[in-house]
Amino acid sequence: METRKKQSKRSKKGFGLPLVVLMILLLALIGNGLLTLGYNSRMQAIRSTADIGARAAADAAIMQAMHLMNMKADDELTWNNDSLPVATDVALPNSNLTFSFDVAGDPMNVFIITSTGRSGFAQRKVYVNTRLKSVFEFAIGVKVNIKLSPGVTVEGWTSDPTITDTSLLIGTNSTLADSIVLEDNAIVDGDVAVGVGGDVDTVIVATGATITGQKFALPQEQDFPPISAPTDLDFKGVIDDSIPQLVPADSGMYTSFTLGNSGSIDVNEGDVVLHIIGNVIIRNGAEINIKNGASLTVYLVGDWVSHNSSSINTEGQIPVDFTLYGLGDEDQMIDLKAKGEFYGVVYAPDADVIIRAKTDIYGAVVCKNFDMKNNNTVFHYDAALKQAHIDGLGVRFATNTWCEE
Repeated sequence: METRKKQSKRSKKGFGLPLVVLMILLLALIGNGLLTLGYNSRMQAIRSTADIGARAAADAAIMQAMHLMNMKADDELTWNNDSLPVATDVALPNSNLTFSFDVAGDPMNVFIITSTGRSGFAQRKVYVNTRLKSVFEFAIGVKVNIKLSPGVTVEGWTSDPTITDTSLLIGTNSTLADSIVLEDNAIVDGDVAVGVGGDVDTVIVATGATITGQKFALPQEQDFPPISAPTDLDFKGVIDDSIPQLVPADSGMYTSFTLGNSGSIDVNEGDVVLHIIGNVIIRNGAEINIKNGASLTVYLVGDWVSHNSSSINTEGQIPVDFTLYGLGDEDQMIDLKAKGEFYGVVYAPDADVIIRAKTDIYGAVVCKNFDMKNNNTVFHYDAALKQAHIDGLGVRFATNTWCEE
């Protein structure tokens, strides 16, 4: 009997040992699985982080290439296509990221930026087709305020009959309340944009007005590239009533430009370029007449002061025939008047601009604050101004399309 009990105890001990071994194997398998899972997750995280880093490096390459292209456009009076930007294995600070890029193409077609970003073993390549962006992509583009008087209409138009897209956009970089005020019965036949992150219902006041397009916040601020006067203009004194007409030989730098009461000056032929370091004062009833086939470009440091019944008349009815660049500081004031239709463009990103015209306005305005004074006036945005030229002032490269691999 005692022998059987001993055998039974030995049998139980023998049976428990395989269970212990089995448990150890199961735990080993689970542990190995967890280790494998953790390793794979860690490797996946490393690969994802490397891919994100490589894409960030590729994006940095695009930004650098665009910056260098814009600097090149600013520095060269005539575009030199033989010296396009290129970079190889540029290291980003405080990281293991590097990038390379090259630019191919020409002004007649499309410039393509090919960027490559690297992060360790990861590599991302991005291709960007660029476009040229004019300083007049906005019909009315401002840093702060736009005000349209009652009944004012802003609509698209074109001085170039080959252009069919006359859509338009007015907008501000501001996010402050009441930065865009459209008074009773004003109409914007297009889109209205506010500053990045702005609330359109706070920034835009349009009670009794109509906006046919969309209201939205800009994805990035409007760019206001600096403009400088030509450096090759000789100093020639002053312009006043003693000068009845201007021709290309009169192009130069002047301390002031003043027309007395009922005075007039004609721009008879060619392209006249004036750099005025003081003020332009057009007194009562005085007129500037730009004849058909002629143009007047003014780089103005001081103010433009227009008295009652003064006028700027552009016979060729092409807005760029009168181009005004404001070079002054944030106190610059530009007050333009026209007895009849006004054709002209104004780029003065630090100036307050007022336009008073008894009939319609054709062109575009870029400034700090804009005020359209006359009621029931139509502001015709010239869609031809969107067509940028590689050698144009303030032209910028912008992304058109992109793809990656």
